[in-house]
Amino acid sequence: RDRTCSPQHLINNYAVTQPRAGYKELLDCGARMLDVRPYLRDSGKLVLHHGAITFEAEFSTVVGDVIAWADAHEGTFVLMEISHCDGNMDNAKEKCLGKTQEVMSQLGVKYLKCPAPLDISLGEAMITYALPGGGSALALDSNCIDENWDSSIECYLPGSDCTTDSGSAIPFSQFWNYMAKHSNTTEEPRKDVALLWKTQAHWQWTLKSISRGEAKQSCIIWDESASNLNQRVADRIRAGHFRHFNILQVDSVCNHGPELFVALREHAMKKAGLPTDQGVWDHKVDLSDNEFKVHDDGHSVSVNSTIVFHVMAGSKKQHQSKLIWMEALGEPLSNLAVVDSMGNTL
Repeated sequence: RDRTCSPQHLINNYAVTQPRAGYKELLDCGARMLDVRPYLRDSGKLVLHHGAITFEAEFSTVVGDVIAWADAHEGTFVLMEISHCDGNMDNAKEKCLGKTQEVMSQLGVKYLKCPAPLDISLGEAMITYALPGGGSALALDSNCIDENWDSSIECYLPGSDCTTDSGSAIPFSQFWNYMAKHSNTTEEPRKDVALLWKTQAHWQWTLKSISRGEAKQSCIIWDESASNLNQRVADRIRAGHFRHFNILQVDSVCNHGPELFVALREHAMKKAGLPTDQGVWDHKVDLSDNEFKVHDDGHSVSVNSTIVFHVMAGSKKQHQSKLIWMEALGEPLSNLAVVDSMGNTL
């Protein structure tokens, strides 16, 4: 169990939405959009916060981690929503936003406020918002995103508890109704509006539900795990229960995050008319350790290469990477061996 959730950390139990890890780890778990909430101290230091709780991680450091990850994963796109900018001085929001934009500019990340050109494809966005190091990332003001926040989607209701078999019926009924309202409509939401939109696939918290959770010595991380919410959402996406997604927001993304990643990628591929039976691939291939040998005839060359194919955890049919390489080369390769990271032949 994550050590954030304990009687010794009561103040954090219902402020921390992700396990103890940096943004790099969250991205490794499948996250591609991050809700970043800056807080400006009167000392000029820009940190993070959630509600009244501040965290000492410096804003420039965590954004730097995102940039480093994006640069190391060419072919991916990371979106950072800048929301709830605040501070402990007069005109806090205005000053916080100004400092945030200054830091983003220094780090080479573009920052957009709406109205802004959001009606572009993912491929166009990756080119438009390319980073100097080769990755792609964009910081977007929260006024560009319809949050679809509904405070009534609670884990703990009078006589109900999302973490128990006997008490979860009402919380889950309300949760699935919310999901259907925002992601299973006949018409695509916000179709004619230049805004992104969220489906918040996690429990919400009021003072009453927090007090009930604290009485159980629980927290956001454990409530997600005990209710198995992320896995249930992934299963329903893959089963075709939802028609539309733009941004899916979850707690504790490293708990079944890879399954959510694959489910959403397959959903998007199906909507685009692309086949999904070859598995869902996230990263490009690295071709390294090339060995060239010129034969005695002076014009024949043999090439031995080590190919590293990065696959998103949770993807299926990894053995078909061999078929992918045959297709790329345009001919069968009878002597091509493919092994996994443990040395097992695929």
